[in-house]
Amino acid sequence: MVLGALLVILATKFWQALFDLIWRPYIITKRFEKQGVRGPPYKFRMGAKQEMKDIQKGAETLVLDSRSHDIACKVLPHYQAWSSQYGTTFLYWMGTQPRICLGDPEMVKQVLSSKFGFYAKTYPGANIMAIMGKGLAFIEGSDWARHRRVINPAFHIDKLDMMAKTMAECVLHTLSEWEKQGNDNKTQEIEVSRQFEELTCNIISHTVFGTSDSINGKKIFEAQKELFLITLADFDGSMRYLPTKKNLKKWKLEKRMKNALTSIINSRLDNSKELGYGDDLLGLMLHSSFPVNGNNSSLSIDEIIDECKTFYFGGHETTSQLLTWTMFLLSTNPEWQERLREEVLKECGTETPNTDMLSKLKLVTMVLWESLRLYPPAILLARDASKEMNLGGLMIPKGTGLMIPMLMLHRDKEHWGEDANEFNPLRFENGASRAARHPNSILPFSIGPRACLGQNFAMLEARLVFAMMLQRSHDIACKVLPHYQAWSSQYGTTFLYWMETKPRICLGDPEMVKQVLSSKFGFYAKPYPGANLMAMMGKGLVFTEGSDWARHRRVINPAFHIDKLKMMAKSMADCVLNTLSEWEKQGNDNKTKEIEMSRQFQELTGNIISHAIFGTSDSINGKEIFEAQNELFLITIADLNGSMRYLPTKKNLKKWKLEKRMKNTLTSIIKNRLDNSKELGYGDDLLGLMLHSSYSVNDNNSGLSIDEIIDECKTFYFAGHETTSHLLTWTMFLLSTNPEWQERLREEVLKECGTETPNTDMLSKLKLVTMVLWESLRLYPPVILIARDASKDMNLAGLVIPKGTGLMIPILMLQRDKEYWGEDANEFNPLRFENGASRAAMHPNSIVPFSIGPRACVGQNFAMLEARLVMAMILQRFSFSLSPKYKHSPANWLTLQPQFGLPIDLRPLHQ
Repeated sequence: MVLGALLVILATKFWQALFDLIWRPYIITKRFEKQGVRGPPYKFRMGAKQEMKDIQKGAETLVLDSRSHDIACKVLPHYQAWSSQYGTTFLYWMGTQPRICLGDPEMVKQVLSSKFGFYAKTYPGANIMAIMGKGLAFIEGSDWARHRRVINPAFHIDKLDMMAKTMAECVLHTLSEWEKQGNDNKTQEIEVSRQFEELTCNIISHTVFGTSDSINGKKIFEAQKELFLITLADFDGSMRYLPTKKNLKKWKLEKRMKNALTSIINSRLDNSKELGYGDDLLGLMLHSSFPVNGNNSSLSIDEIIDECKTFYFGGHETTSQLLTWTMFLLSTNPEWQERLREEVLKECGTETPNTDMLSKLKLVTMVLWESLRLYPPAILLARDASKEMNLGGLMIPKGTGLMIPMLMLHRDKEHWGEDANEFNPLRFENGASRAARHPNSILPFSIGPRACLGQNFAMLEARLVFAMMLQRSHDIACKVLPHYQAWSSQYGTTFLYWMETKPRICLGDPEMVKQVLSSKFGFYAKPYPGANLMAMMGKGLVFTEGSDWARHRRVINPAFHIDKLKMMAKSMADCVLNTLSEWEKQGNDNKTKEIEMSRQFQELTGNIISHAIFGTSDSINGKEIFEAQNELFLITIADLNGSMRYLPTKKNLKKWKLEKRMKNTLTSIIKNRLDNSKELGYGDDLLGLMLHSSYSVNDNNSGLSIDEIIDECKTFYFAGHETTSHLLTWTMFLLSTNPEWQERLREEVLKECGTETPNTDMLSKLKLVTMVLWESLRLYPPVILIARDASKDMNLAGLVIPKGTGLMIPILMLQRDKEYWGEDANEFNPLRFENGASRAAMHPNSIVPFSIGPRACVGQNFAMLEARLVMAMILQRFSFSLSPKYKHSPANWLTLQPQFGLPIDLRPLHQ
């Protein structure tokens, strides 16, 4: 009898196994096929697991282009493969469980909007439950309703306002650390994914436990993260009951977490009469829970512990990923970074943003939604049919898994259009519900009654983080002319300030600027620059005055006639070609090559100006002279006010030695030219043209002495090397951050010059290149201030200026003044120069990078020719982008330059 019963049991089990493993999959598959739903074939006991693993293994080796957002082939390759083969709604088997992938937003809406628990959340497994807790994310039915009722008040808008200040303090602390790292180590590369994990952990610790318990809270959640990593190693839980080394550590961490959380909660309860429960999330949960007496609608301590775990994982892990992907998108779309920065500065200024300010950040919100669309932190939603259901006409058997592939749904071209895989925040201009053809085509927070309770918290946190980040790296006036910016905001663009006992007037009116710079009678003289600068730059055209200036200008002018510039163009091109050949060799070795452009352009322009001044024969000696001048420049900068210049310090001894060597070498070169002038002439370089203009004049004192020519050589080098190198550097930066303009310029260069070495006729046709150079000079002028002194009492546009008053013209601020340049004054927009520089703004003298009037830079045409030639030849041969190592920190060291250099990723076009 016992044997018979045993046989019956075994037979029953056998037939049940046959039913579960063979007959049921066959019947369900046929049933779905009749309804038009197909999928990968069921394999005995495994379902489609093996096919899924094979597809995923093939995707492991894929490396995507950073500009491609079509990531489904990498993270959901099986869904992509099956949806291509069977349609967006298909059946597949996970072992013996049937699963339906839902690609129809209407079906998705029906599943997620169900209020009666017909589509329950899939049980995540004991391991995940232990980490995240049995909180709102996983409970069902009346328990879920009770938890939701208690927790809801914690996320009311007034509570979020209170939390915003705590969030801001955490963000400020992180940003201050980043700034310190940058200051200590110059350019600083930051791994932002880890940084955002730490930041969101800090924020959630403070918002859950407040300031008093945040340190203990952070330690608890660090333990939870460690527990998460251990659990991932045994995700299926097959080893979870065995006392392995990992499990022993896991159980210890679980116990430590629970004891610590219990202790914090009990402490709050014990002190609630005197101190209250607190305004943090834990306090709000306790307040909502414990005043309710004996009606079973409050939460137990264990339940509150579980909710703390859920909040941490939901509010830390997912938000950090949203911040990381948004950072990636803004880094690869710098034009959107600038648009967001402008919006943040407009709505928040430099204040710590509050919730009212953040609510006005429409563009920031649009970008965050686009980030959630392209890179949702959770890429799948899972539900189980708790009874047989009719879903949009499709009969779903009880127990069927319903998989909603958010990643695929968010990129479905049927609902999002042909640009579904492109970054385009403008699609959210009218809100998330109107962004696609179906309002439920985007659901990063889910929808319906089980939608994420912390959605507003997460979006507030993300807006705040990006607003505070974007505030810190925009309008460079706050970095290089902070006092001018502060005073002009307070007193207007024309204001008085004192430099010790000397009065200075800042002139922000272009009409006043024109009157000062156009004066022909020396009423507004250049101030004395100090002995150190004079020794370095020489008393050339820049610093001479009166009849001496007129004499120098008369001798030098012929050197910059257009026919002379045409002669120099070939020499320039040879120098550029030599540099580009070196870059190509470096690129060939390592494909894409990172090059520090600021230094490269200094060497290139130094080489060009050496050839231009001394020609080929003396260029090597000339270059050595100017390398010495560079060294002299660095020494001089360290003691700019010259307070130690007469003392025989180590630096001064070196400086005097360099000055003497420079002068002796220059004197020797000049005398050699003069001695050989009858046989060889003076030469066609700048030195030769100066000698010709000077010594062909016979004893009428209108020529230049050898000392004066030496001074002009120094002036030419500094003006033609230091300033032009920074023009090229900032132009390279702007084209790297505006790749669409880089392509437009390359197209123009190839159209007008082909692959030939450009000549002056070709360069004169490069209208777009010229426009970009002018926009670079506007945004990043090499010299950011022009100074003059009133040599007598003057009436300046009705303003009486006492003799000796300093007149300061802040070029940088004048060229960004929204009154003359419009609301986009701080944006890169070369099209404003479409009709020339004089018509780019509302006043023709709102741009003065070369100054204007009789003292305007004599080398303007030389500099623009050189810059056009260099950029044209680079664009013919290379494409380039900004290195992730770049840190935007302009600095004014006599000239405006990137404080930490300009690392550029350079790619030869032939590759």
